[in-house]
Amino acid sequence: MGKQINGKFYDWGDVTVNLPHGTMLDGEEINYSDEMGVNRSQGKGLGTRGYGRSQYKSGGDITLKREEYNRLEKAAEGGIYSMKPFPITVSYVNEDGETVTDTLEHCIFKKRDFKAGEKSDFMTVKLDFEILGQILTNGKPAYKE
Repeated sequence: MGKQINGKFYDWGDVTVNLPHGTMLDGEEINYSDEMGVNRSQGKGLGTRGYGRSQYKSGGDITLKREEYNRLEKAAEGGIYSMKPFPITVSYVNEDGETVTDTLEHCIFKKRDFKAGEKSDFMTVKLDFEILGQILTNGKPAYKE
């Protein structure tokens, strides 16, 4: 019996990213992550007696072709760093039409990296951002407040 193919996995063509100026058309990638540390409480003996949690942190980056960055910058009154916190939504649609949406709450840009080079096909701008809220996966938060 040969390998069973379970269907198509998500790929970049299945992703829709919405930014403050609208749907991203000329983007290269988006990365985002969150964490909530765990601190062990040691007591009598060698094992852990309990634990506590650190504060939740989240952030990411997005790489845009220069043309997409120009559209975003044009919509940013007062400049990229003057924007009020905004949501970024990242939606994935599989071949069955089922949509999965991650919502990055209250994002704010904190760093820009511009790239142009002789061997580069496109000029790009990488924007690092903080997520001041949570990352919601299909509306579900990472932790309950």
